[in-house]
Amino acid sequence: MSDGQPTPDSPAPAPPRRVLVVEDDPDQADLIRESLKLDGCEVDLVHTAADCLAQDLTAFQAILLDYNLPDALGLSILPRILEATRVPVIMVTGEDASEVAVAAVQAGASDYIVKAGDYLRTLPLVVDKNIEAMRIKLENERLSKELEKRVEELHLHTKRLEALSITDYLTGLYNHRYAHERLESELNRARRQDEPLAVIMIDLDRFKGINDTYGHLAGDQVLREIGRILKDTCRNYDVAARYGGEEFLVMLPGTKLDDAVMIARRIRELIEACDFQAGGKTLRVTASFGVTEYSHDQTRAKDELVGHADRALYRAKAAGRNRVVAWDGKEGITR
Repeated sequence: MSDGQPTPDSPAPAPPRRVLVVEDDPDQADLIRESLKLDGCEVDLVHTAADCLAQDLTAFQAILLDYNLPDALGLSILPRILEATRVPVIMVTGEDASEVAVAAVQAGASDYIVKAGDYLRTLPLVVDKNIEAMRIKLENERLSKELEKRVEELHLHTKRLEALSITDYLTGLYNHRYAHERLESELNRARRQDEPLAVIMIDLDRFKGINDTYGHLAGDQVLREIGRILKDTCRNYDVAARYGGEEFLVMLPGTKLDDAVMIARRIRELIEACDFQAGGKTLRVTASFGVTEYSHDQTRAKDELVGHADRALYRAKAAGRNRVVAWDGKEGITR
């Protein structure tokens, strides 16, 4: 049997609603307090505007503000109250004038009640209604902010997933799939705007020997360092990708063949001069380069552009490796 005490599974009782009554008439103040106390409210009484503003206004769930106070009009202190707290402020007055009600609501009051007739009976209903309306408003704002936060988190998570889906996990460069998608778009842009587009194909020389001699961890470290060199060398609008294994592809929008060859030479020199650290040992690595550019009369598809760079790369390998070869449309020319 229940003895009136809450059981462990029952919800905790709601705390009493605390209401501040700002009323200069002591008799009216006592009547208002008794009416609200019968409704289960805790009531604090003050009689002046100054005493009202001296309170910790955030401690109340509602404020009943008399329109006429001995030291100020209720409307004149309403903005200061609303700056200090977001609880509902209900204007109470003996003046049954519509312009007063309009002015009170326009100034930010939540409601308006006239001290006439059986207003003491309806007063608790008005207070309860406004407290609940404010609770719902604040809860909706909280939920809205939480939803915005969740949406932003989802957006960031989606962006991270998108970045992962186009990024090579080892080097941090773009992956093979994204390289083909981006090359297609860059080629289309070059056609539309009649701008140059160059492509560099890079293949590390004798990379299998590094894996066989020093192990795949050493090979991975070399690939990561190559990725760093390409990131540091390429411009913001260039696109560097790991094309597969030890092969890399660099797209150079707005770049002619001669300038692309210079960039390829720079990358080759950086790779050749780099001390690759793996397993406590210093390795030296070289790479071969094939360079080509988009041509209106010779390049009709991205596969042709890649094919030209690949042929130039093959000639660089055949010519002794560690060199840059540019494709001139017929045969590779060492640069």
